[in-house]
Amino acid sequence: MSPAGRDTHERQSLSDAVKDPDPKPPLGPPHDAWATVGLAVFFASGLYFVGHSRAENDWIGWSGLILSFAALLTSLHYFVRAYGFRSKGWQENIPTGAYFALFFAFFSTISFVAPALYNQFAEESRLGLVLSLLSVSALTVATLRAALGHAPKPEISSSLSDED
Repeated sequence: MSPAGRDTHERQSLSDAVKDPDPKPPLGPPHDAWATVGLAVFFASGLYFVGHSRAENDWIGWSGLILSFAALLTSLHYFVRAYGFRSKGWQENIPTGAYFALFFAFFSTISFVAPALYNQFAEESRLGLVLSLLSVSALTVATLRAALGHAPKPEISSSLSDED
């Protein structure tokens, strides 16, 4: 067989072949702010439809709940991409107690806070209901963003650093 007909690919070691690809860089500003706002708004809409479905128990509440949680998962993916987190293996260094705290906080908010706010404000004022749900979700997302640190900063290109 001639050398031209041989496979020209180099052989990799097994550890190099199964290594995860390099992580994508964070999107940086303004994507981190848009992702944070989107996450807060879609979490508030999810809380609204949780309260509506628990109080009214009709198809509007359940379909709105499904759509708002689909939008919440999409905005969570955008949030993760905006901050440049890895999609696999990000949970390796998180303590087990943090998982339990997150699980308890999420489901207690959905089970108790959202229906209570809906029952309190739905008859009186829709604006009061929306503002209270937005404040609960903004508090949650602001705490998450503060725990993650500052907004990502894109790397300065070499052309800007050559001007010095």
